[in-house]
Amino acid sequence: MTRTTAIPANVSENEIFQQFLDGDDQAFVQLFERYDRRLRLYCVKIVGDQQVSEDLVQELWERVIKMRREPVQINEPGKYFMTMARNLCLKYVQRTRRHTSLDDLLESEHPAAEHHEQSHLEELVAMYVPKLPIDQREVLVLHHYMGYPYEEIATMRGETLGSVKMRAMRARVRLGRMISAMIDISKEEERPASGDILGENER
Repeated sequence: MTRTTAIPANVSENEIFQQFLDGDDQAFVQLFERYDRRLRLYCVKIVGDQQVSEDLVQELWERVIKMRREPVQINEPGKYFMTMARNLCLKYVQRTRRHTSLDDLLESEHPAAEHHEQSHLEELVAMYVPKLPIDQREVLVLHHYMGYPYEEIATMRGETLGSVKMRAMRARVRLGRMISAMIDISKEEERPASGDILGENER
């Protein structure tokens, strides 16, 4: 039987998680409000698809709810949830790769493109982040979008700090090249062809 109690704002995430395991529904609401948006942001930037990311996060929360049946001791549930999200995203990408190219998968509409208030450069970044290799993409998302320090990312990925920083550097370089190439193509398309100009003068 579940119960609901008011939870003080200064209660730690570990205490809230334990209260959730003990059957407190309000504790689950607190966990959801703390982490759902962050988990959705991570998933959508990793898989590049709004609907898929929502499905993955929903599956994550369903798994969390099932933990009540077999309570587990978890320190820092926020990090644990992020690890769950990472595993779900990577499994999805690996599974989808068998049926379609990753480039085709990542051509799906990115939700960031819906925010018209973004600058053109921000829109290009949002467009091309999902096209990065999965290892570079994840480091970039975790550090630049979600604020995780490189040390925590290294622990999460089971890699050295140097390796994580190298992936971040390569991600920035690759992202810059893709954006520069797109800008150059756009400028070239806007430039009138010489034949058109000559034809106009001859009329």
